[in-house]
Amino acid sequence: MTISAIVPPTVQPRHEGHDSEGQQDAHHSKHYANVNYGYNVLMFSLLYIFLLYALRNLPNRPSVTSLHARILNRLYNLDPVVHMSLVFIPLLITFPTRYSFFQNIGLYVKRLGRLSYALVPLNLILSLKPPTFPFKQGYTYDQFIPLHKWLSRLIFLIGIIHGVGFLLKWMSDSDVSFLAKCLNPQNFIGIVIFVLMIISIVLSIGVMRRRNYSLFYVVHKLVYLAFIFGVPIHARPGVAKPYIWICCILLIIHSLDSIILSKRVKLNSIIKDKTSPESTTLSIVNIPRFAAPDVFPPGTHLRISPYGCFNPLFWLLPSHPYTICSAPEESQLRLIVTETKFKMMPEKAYTVLGTYPSNLPPTLIEDIGQQILIVCGGSGIGYGLAVFKYFKHNTNVDYLKVVWLLKKQGDYEFLRSNLDMKDLKEGDNLSIFITGDVASPLQAFDGNEEAYEMQTNIHNRRINWTEDLDEYLQNKSEKSWMICCGPKSLVNDACLFAETHEINFISEFYSI
Repeated sequence: MTISAIVPPTVQPRHEGHDSEGQQDAHHSKHYANVNYGYNVLMFSLLYIFLLYALRNLPNRPSVTSLHARILNRLYNLDPVVHMSLVFIPLLITFPTRYSFFQNIGLYVKRLGRLSYALVPLNLILSLKPPTFPFKQGYTYDQFIPLHKWLSRLIFLIGIIHGVGFLLKWMSDSDVSFLAKCLNPQNFIGIVIFVLMIISIVLSIGVMRRRNYSLFYVVHKLVYLAFIFGVPIHARPGVAKPYIWICCILLIIHSLDSIILSKRVKLNSIIKDKTSPESTTLSIVNIPRFAAPDVFPPGTHLRISPYGCFNPLFWLLPSHPYTICSAPEESQLRLIVTETKFKMMPEKAYTVLGTYPSNLPPTLIEDIGQQILIVCGGSGIGYGLAVFKYFKHNTNVDYLKVVWLLKKQGDYEFLRSNLDMKDLKEGDNLSIFITGDVASPLQAFDGNEEAYEMQTNIHNRRINWTEDLDEYLQNKSEKSWMICCGPKSLVNDACLFAETHEINFISEFYSI
């Protein structure tokens, strides 16, 4: 008799398939783990905008003599280091998740990509010109340029790290084809954006940017548009909602700003030194009075483009800023211009893209008894003249003086011959330093008493801040103000002097 072995029936686990479902749920959870982080970035961006609004609505501007003066003033004056720290510290604190970094590197690399794109709306808001948004009241748009510049670089840098992370991940994973991953349509779009961001970062370096600013500007604009509209196609999970919609609304506002504020004008005249054109690089440009409002504060500047708003180059190429050195009551607007690659021609039509006030605080304009020192470099004298005339004729100040640093004595002689500078007297309320030809002798005065007096009060050397401004320091008080306009190097030197001697400081610098 054959005894058959009794094989017990196979017992199926209860709720078979739950392990695989759990794995799928975990994968799904990781896949969408970064979505809420993107919303956090938007929330922090909104809080930062509220902070910007609050800074200009403080009861009193931080004083240079207060205990925390340096930090408060750097915060108040939109120092990029301070403000980028305010933006990124909360974003870095909330960056980690409950998932292990080393076991989920891909998740964190994706998180970097979402961070870079979620910061784009904030960057577009920072680049808006007032008075579009109420939070910018009390600011000048050029105060936001350093913030916009550094935030743009950091957005692209984070995006580049995101791209490098995935390229390394694919190369190190033997289970996937690196080429197949790169040729995936969505990944390929990301790689193209990755390359474009590297190009934009390289062109934004100071030396490269100054060498060909127009090239940098065009590439920066095109790459940024590629980034805004390409990433939603590339990203998984998607970022179309709400980011691209917010970006589109802000881009429309940017465009409407440019169109609504624009005025097409023809230049009235251009005054140049025809007798010895090599002696000066300055010229005086007169444009119709209607290009600016009936009333504008001292130091207001306008931006000029050679193209109309229906020309594609109007949107691609940069406009050029010039300070209005004439008073509102004059019959035309007068600009002091340094000859560059962009040369304005008489009787040619140009587009004025709005007028923008300087950052002189109301407390300075409305108060009395101040000691005001205006330091200008080169064509920055246009700003200095406008501010000087205002305080000379409209306020009651205890001390008012202009210090002008320029490369050529011919610049001063040209402006003195073609502008009303009767309120400025060399050796009294005007000090001039010729810094370009410090080894060359002054021009002969040919027995002319006025020319002799002028030349004996012109310093053919660089300024010694402490010695040459000793009179100003002796009269220093809590109402002492130093206003500086010129190249970044001059502004930095003046700022250091003001901080050392606890003087209220305001600046506008010319930089690209």
